[in-house]
Amino acid sequence: MKILKSLVLVVLVAVAFTSCNKDETTLPAPVITFLNGVNEASVNSGGSHTIAGNIASEEGLTEVKYFQVTATGETQLGQAVTSFDNANSYSFQKTINDISVQTVIKVMATDKKNQSSVLNFTIKVNGASISSYNNITLGAQTNATIGSSFASLNGLVYNLTDAKTNANKIDVIFFYGNTNLATLSAPSNTVDLDQVFTTASKPSTWTVQNGTKLEKRNSVNFESITTGNQIDNVESTGTAKVSGLAVGDVILFRTANTSAFPNKNGALKVTALSGTSGTATITFNVKIAN
Repeated sequence: MKILKSLVLVVLVAVAFTSCNKDETTLPAPVITFLNGVNEASVNSGGSHTIAGNIASEEGLTEVKYFQVTATGETQLGQAVTSFDNANSYSFQKTINDISVQTVIKVMATDKKNQSSVLNFTIKVNGASISSYNNITLGAQTNATIGSSFASLNGLVYNLTDAKTNANKIDVIFFYGNTNLATLSAPSNTVDLDQVFTTASKPSTWTVQNGTKLEKRNSVNFESITTGNQIDNVESTGTAKVSGLAVGDVILFRTANTSAFPNKNGALKVTALSGTSGTATITFNVKIAN
């Protein structure tokens, strides 16, 4: 009898342990996908566009929100969706009206375990204007006279000290390395940047390190770009740096959500390079969608 009681106790403890482990398991956060996997569209000025897609949630959705992202922050569009016919698979639609400038809409989904996922959709305007900056010159990491940091918001060049106090404005940093040679980098690329910038104002000490995406694309005819919608979005294919640059290279880039000029598609063309050390300089022309 004692043996039987012991066996029953062991079984009960095992069941309880298994139940606790099951309760503590957290399934993945919601997965947001746009219709046909496309995360951008173009409209005529003053037009509208309906964003559509699906949100899969193994834990079950509790809330879906939409935000319009601008240079000054985010504005929620309408009320949060909190009622779902199927909390594990929700097909959504959101119509944006009166679009006159490039617009970024953020979709945010939250599940029953308070896990949130976000995904951005960019709406370009056909014939949208661009800002152009010509003959921008950056100095590499030890250049004492020319700053290394560029801001898409205003086309200005900042030295490292001023860049630190204007960190959200800085989208691209220039350095010259033994391996990477002439390189344009996102401020978020602190692994590489900390090897060449060693002062108290190095990018890893900034309050914001914008995760700009960059991609060398010499097939693009830079001179033919006249409107914002002609510049490709490289968010999904871009990286944190482009290296081994040469005169004539065309680099496409996309500014980060955290940038003072957020979620903008831009292109630059290298027009001059001088030097092969930390005092080197790079000169380029820039076009960026407004």
